[in-house]
Amino acid sequence: MKKLLIITLANLFPVALMAGNLEVKSDGSWISISGKVKSVSADSFVMDTGKNTVKVDVDKSYWYRENADRLPGDKVKVYGILDEDLFEKTSIEASSVYVEELGSYFYASPGDEDALDLNSPLYAPGLSTPVILADVEIRGKVTGIEGDDFVIDNGDRQVRVDTSLLSYDPLDAPGFQQVDVGDRVLVNGSIDKDFFGNRRLVADHIVTLNDQSMKGS
Repeated sequence: MKKLLIITLANLFPVALMAGNLEVKSDGSWISISGKVKSVSADSFVMDTGKNTVKVDVDKSYWYRENADRLPGDKVKVYGILDEDLFEKTSIEASSVYVEELGSYFYASPGDEDALDLNSPLYAPGLSTPVILADVEIRGKVTGIEGDDFVIDNGDRQVRVDTSLLSYDPLDAPGFQQVDVGDRVLVNGSIDKDFFGNRRLVADHIVTLNDQSMKGS
């Protein structure tokens, strides 16, 4: 049975400060999707992003059993591993759920296969209030660059990031930020109705999570 560790907003800052000073423990790619809880069942809930509905699997976790009846209508931000199920079934295994109304994050226990690696710079939590519907974040390693796009790839799990609407070009030589193959990045954008079909995210913001010395680690 999946057990979740509850961390409220007051506990987030030590984790965020520590993450940047620790060695990268995982090359895994993570995704977060925000929406409003539409309905709940025994071990999952359906989240409406405003563009799509996404099934969120939470197993029979203690926090969920205690709070499921309070969730419908609440805004949530769900973190999970970037995998094929997200695109094939429009479902995500929750590694972390932030519930705006409760002002709390709920994490999978460290021993769970879907647990976030809290020691990895790929995971850098921050305040998530307010939750913005249809907001998407992807964190992972850049594996390819094609024109205005770059690719975040975890084997057969691939997302193309379109940078064409940014006010600058992070893929060219000028400017401080120069995204390159091997960089670990956080990409923020808005989900659209075609996201699950074409696996393409139009970037609103890009943050580089490592410096040159960490490439290839």
